[in-house]
Amino acid sequence: MDNYVGKTLNGCYEIQEIIGVGGMAVVYKAYDNMSQKTVAIKVMKDEFLADEDFRRRFKNESKAVALLSHPNIVKVYDVSFGDKLQYMVMEYIDGISLKEYIEQQGKLTYKETVHFTTQILKAMQHAHDKGIVHRDIKPQNIMLLHNGTIKVTDFGIARFSRSETKTMTGKAIGSVHYISPEQARGETTDERADIYSVGVMLYEMLTGQVPFQSDNAVSVAIMQLQADAKKPTELNPDIPPALEEITMKAMKKNPAERYSSASEMLADFKMFKENPNVRFNYDYFADNQPTRHIDVNEVKAGLNKKENGSENKIVTRQMKSKLKLLKYIAIACVTVCIVLLIVFIATASGGNKYECPDLVGQTYEEVEGSYGDFFGNIVIEEKYDNTHPIGTVIGQSISVGEKIKEGTNITVTISKGTAGDETRVPNLAGKTLEEATELINIADLVIKVVREDNKLYAPGTVIRAEPGYNTLVYKKSVVTVYVNEEQGNTKTNKVPNVKFQTYEDAVRALEIAGLEVGEVTESNSNYPKGMVITQAIKGDTMVEKGAKIDLVISNGVKVPVMEITLPKFPTRVEGDIVVYCNSQRQDDMTLKGMLLAGNKITIDLTNVSNTIDPEAGPYRYEVHVVSSRIDKVIFVCDVDFKTGEMENAASYVYSYIPDVTGRGIQEARDLLESYGFTVEVERVTIEGAAAPIVSAQYPESSDEVYLTSDVTVRLTVVYGEDYLSSLS
Repeated sequence: MDNYVGKTLNGCYEIQEIIGVGGMAVVYKAYDNMSQKTVAIKVMKDEFLADEDFRRRFKNESKAVALLSHPNIVKVYDVSFGDKLQYMVMEYIDGISLKEYIEQQGKLTYKETVHFTTQILKAMQHAHDKGIVHRDIKPQNIMLLHNGTIKVTDFGIARFSRSETKTMTGKAIGSVHYISPEQARGETTDERADIYSVGVMLYEMLTGQVPFQSDNAVSVAIMQLQADAKKPTELNPDIPPALEEITMKAMKKNPAERYSSASEMLADFKMFKENPNVRFNYDYFADNQPTRHIDVNEVKAGLNKKENGSENKIVTRQMKSKLKLLKYIAIACVTVCIVLLIVFIATASGGNKYECPDLVGQTYEEVEGSYGDFFGNIVIEEKYDNTHPIGTVIGQSISVGEKIKEGTNITVTISKGTAGDETRVPNLAGKTLEEATELINIADLVIKVVREDNKLYAPGTVIRAEPGYNTLVYKKSVVTVYVNEEQGNTKTNKVPNVKFQTYEDAVRALEIAGLEVGEVTESNSNYPKGMVITQAIKGDTMVEKGAKIDLVISNGVKVPVMEITLPKFPTRVEGDIVVYCNSQRQDDMTLKGMLLAGNKITIDLTNVSNTIDPEAGPYRYEVHVVSSRIDKVIFVCDVDFKTGEMENAASYVYSYIPDVTGRGIQEARDLLESYGFTVEVERVTIEGAAAPIVSAQYPESSDEVYLTSDVTVRLTVVYGEDYLSSLS
């Protein structure tokens, strides 16, 4: 597994730490120097870069999420699809997965379950409205923030429902504890597959366990297809009957018997929250899934093996199912009578009413602890206020003393303190505890010290801090500082940054740090003679005491500066630039994140390899640029290091065409022009039409084109949702 911690991607993303490891990618916490905020960067593992299927999944995820904009779906800010590195820059989620939370709690209260599930359904409805089916909904892909907000992540195997509806036979089909039966069979999938997965998560949140469990993933998939799940109330009798009905309807094995959409399921949740005693009288039976990916062919083979010689068992099962159905019909009739009686009594009495308490001045935790079981949902709004401490209630939507029923929803306004009461966490890593304490005091924060043993840091120095460096927090917030124990490795020293110092100053700085100068080499450079232009071990790195640091020193021999003029380019693009000399990659000339302005790129060939003989030139150079807007740029020229001249220069720019179908015409035009394309529009007008929508484009999306001074994308634009739905 490659570790990018301490490196900078694209010239602006400073990688801080690993926060997650998945099957095909590693997720890092990073700081974006341009937007000045913390982000998460999902980097594809090197071993999968040559695998077309994994590359497709990675691109598919970014394509899917790029179409989505919803508070309950993780945002994607930037992507890079280079040959050597593929990554996705996403919204940083400071929280834990829903799976971790379930494991911590054992099972959740029904109010928590409803609160989380409604957010997930709203996210799903937004995705489904855009034609995207997630297909891998599970609690591991749901992030939970400290304030109770849900974020849906990982659209890696999502499908665009209008174009691709079948699971590819023999390919990974999802996580078997949560996938729908139709996915397990490799059949057509649509939005109802996600509904099924949400139902399984509901089951798990309410009971603390998934419906079907086995050591073998194929066995779980077969249980999904054939077995009936226990009713949730058999595992947790405290579950409200209506919530059980919602769960089991969502988990119907036949998609036609499930909720047809997330909005339909949300409507039932709304009814339940308004009246927890409501009954829907659904006829239930359900299914579920496992936690690893399996193949469709495995499931089919398992089914064939199980079905051979089992006709009598099937007949018995059918008879039992009929008896169960008759029993449930009888129970349903009795239940309806009881519910009608309860409703009649409640209506006649008007229900018990209570005075709304005074919540102002309390913290949200105090309100939730004291009144969480009384109120239905406690909704939070935040507002700046200079009269109440940060985090306390300054207002409530229901007046104090007003008569309300139990289960009524309420909105509380929480103080954010005086505007400007936020501050950023200082950079504490590598500092002594005394230095860290002083920096935290200056930032008006509160320090909490935790001792750890880490041999990579000197004793008494800070290993890391939570929240991390540059995180925006309220003043007086607690920052947990992890300090290396005194019994840690006492032989570690911090490497000073000697780059761009004179050789004499560098030697002196290394000696003061208890280190030595290692091998010293000279290189052609436009920097002054004798200046350190490269150090083998980066500054601030912890090394053994007495370690030797290799240096590269400028010999003062000038090298050419390449100025590349491109035929056409967006006004601002960030990308990775890699230089090849005579088809050999020059690793010491890889320029990360150079800012490309207008249509010119300037590259200083300072770090040219010493193996190049100026007398043997000229040398053929290729400069490859990869960015989030341009697939690749290739600039070629012949460089004569003896004369400093460049000849036979030529530029080639290639770009992937983005998919703009389904977008508004102005949005589509802006996106294509930002990629450097010219846009032509063919209009199809329908009487009484709504805003114009792109129905087709040529060239099609994902086609790679050579970007000359005039590449035109032709759009077919229609008006009206009725016409679009008829096309689909």
